[in-house]
Amino acid sequence: MGSKWIWIIASVAFGLLCGSVYAWLRRKDGNVLRRWTVWSIIYTISGLIICRILWIVFAG
Repeated sequence: MGSKWIWIIASVAFGLLCGSVYAWLRRKDGNVLRRWTVWSIIYTISGLIICRILWIVFAG
């Protein structure tokens, strides 16, 4: 599966990108910075969980 740091960085990038897209799509609702922060955290955590599960499945 490669280095675990590559997957951690990819998960963080996934979270930031998805949070940015979601905040941009919902920009007319107001408070874009708060929305971006919250959803970036949610998507980053979910990406880390998915990568951890894949690491366990394919490392064994």
